[in-house]
Amino acid sequence: VERILGALGFTVGATHYGDGWSVTVPSWRVDVGGESDLIEELARVDGYEKIPEAFPPLELPPPRPAPRLARDARLRTLARAAGFSESVTFSFIARDAARRFAAETDIVAIANPLAETMAVMRPTLLAGLLDSVAHNRRREQKDVRLFELATIFGASRGEHRGLALASLGQASATHWSGSGRGTDLYDTSGALATICGALGLEAVFAPTEAPFLTRESATSVAVRPRDAGSKVEPRVIGVLGEIAPAVAEAHGLPARERVFVAEIDLDLAGDWTTRDDRVRALALPRFPSSSRDVSIVVDATLPATAVRGTIRRAAPPTLVSVDEFDRYQGKGVADGRCSLSLRLVFRAADRTLTDAEVQAAMDPIVAALRAEHDAHLRQ
Repeated sequence: VERILGALGFTVGATHYGDGWSVTVPSWRVDVGGESDLIEELARVDGYEKIPEAFPPLELPPPRPAPRLARDARLRTLARAAGFSESVTFSFIARDAARRFAAETDIVAIANPLAETMAVMRPTLLAGLLDSVAHNRRREQKDVRLFELATIFGASRGEHRGLALASLGQASATHWSGSGRGTDLYDTSGALATICGALGLEAVFAPTEAPFLTRESATSVAVRPRDAGSKVEPRVIGVLGEIAPAVAEAHGLPARERVFVAEIDLDLAGDWTTRDDRVRALALPRFPSSSRDVSIVVDATLPATAVRGTIRRAAPPTLVSVDEFDRYQGKGVADGRCSLSLRLVFRAADRTLTDAEVQAAMDPIVAALRAEHDAHLRQ
């Protein structure tokens, strides 16, 4: 120690305690500030290879991964399973592009932008996603389905995580047996409902207004815990709809082509997306199910989710599923009303249900629909 440090210009002397050394650092060694730096000097000169290799002891268990990481991984898997490819875009966009989607007061400007096209932080994922759609479209990709999961920046809320979807072209490949079907609003809302369902949420859609969407397609996206029914007020977390032609043209897309988008704020529903991901195995049903079809006349503006929630609250535990299979407006149905047909499936785990038991389950359901939604059975 004395030889190496002395050769390097350090003054080495004995300590008052008689153990170790008292070292004075030369003025030119401004990088040395403590005992660890002296030990590093000794190791460097004597040879790092002489230090035995050993893993440091783990004194504390590693922290659990942040729940957001598992949620984001699940969302990416679901979006890809729905037919969307992931897009990764810049966090910086042009101010004009940001103004199409957000208020001027919510845009965060960059103090030293590299270019005018990167002058502000993105207040939405849709601006970059539309540019990606246009990039693919210019390269003769007629059917484009993209998603992005990333951070959004706003002056009012700061940073928050968002998920955006965009689709253009055919919903299914063209086949010799018939022409393909073009993508529409229901493809996007269906994919979004599936993604929300995987997070333990029920999606509720309602008309809204958004300057970057066409008036007839603009739809708000609200969610609530899937098992809560109408007891919990839905929380609006995003929008979906068809991009307005002027906005599409501004991003280099032909105005005649329909582009459907959706964007949700994941942090707004963050406290509702906690769920148990443990896999559970259930035995296959040993007893057959019994189904009942019911057609009710309700207000045309009543969401089907409200009807399902009323049915589940009024039904006994033997109800296993509720599905809509028809909606009708026209002759025989009053203006402003519609006929909604649903199929209810009942099953018990320990026996075969009798017709009387199924009818006893249907009676309070019909009564609840009549009381809560002024529903009438359609003959």
